[in-house]
Amino acid sequence: TSGACIVSLATNLVTLTGVSDVAFSGITFEAGKSILFLITGGQSNQVNGCVLRGGSADAVKILGSPGSSVSHCTITDMGERGVWIYGSGTRRTLVSGNNSISYNTISDVSRLCRTYKPAIDLHHTYYLVSEDVVGVYIGHNLIHDLPHQAICWFGNNNVIEYNEIYRVCTETADAGAIYGSYDWTFRGNIIRYNYLHDIHIGGGA
Repeated sequence: TSGACIVSLATNLVTLTGVSDVAFSGITFEAGKSILFLITGGQSNQVNGCVLRGGSADAVKILGSPGSSVSHCTITDMGERGVWIYGSGTRRTLVSGNNSISYNTISDVSRLCRTYKPAIDLHHTYYLVSEDVVGVYIGHNLIHDLPHQAICWFGNNNVIEYNEIYRVCTETADAGAIYGSYDWTFRGNIIRYNYLHDIHIGGGA
């Protein structure tokens, strides 16, 4: 058997802290030891038309950066999540974070951690932390071949529409392609016009 072995010494390939109005477009990022893109604070940052692959953790993590977006990207072969957003907007006042995840193809994530690392995640890892997620748009994504959930949503006034999802939840039974729970005050969310097919919970026929 022949093939290339890639060993990365980089932790996060791109880290933006308190930075605004930065756009990355048409670039391939791969083989980081942790998160490929970590965006914290600032606003209106964009990852557009990039290829993100082969990292050990998440492809893109956005924390408290209103108006930031991930679009038209190919995300694959990640150790954990595809895109992880939390700290978006303010639930107490229902101020929207105006983040968006759209027109991406996301597949074969959760390579190293097989559960609760979906293609798109809107919740904090620890339930005791405030779930400030308001007004995230998730639309027109193609998501496939995952062992657990495709989209995990939390918070208020999010829109999930026109996504095609297939061959997910292949190794798990207590799961859903689009999954949300935990708090009756998560109101105003809209889930519509999604195409879910070839989903066999736990890999059953």
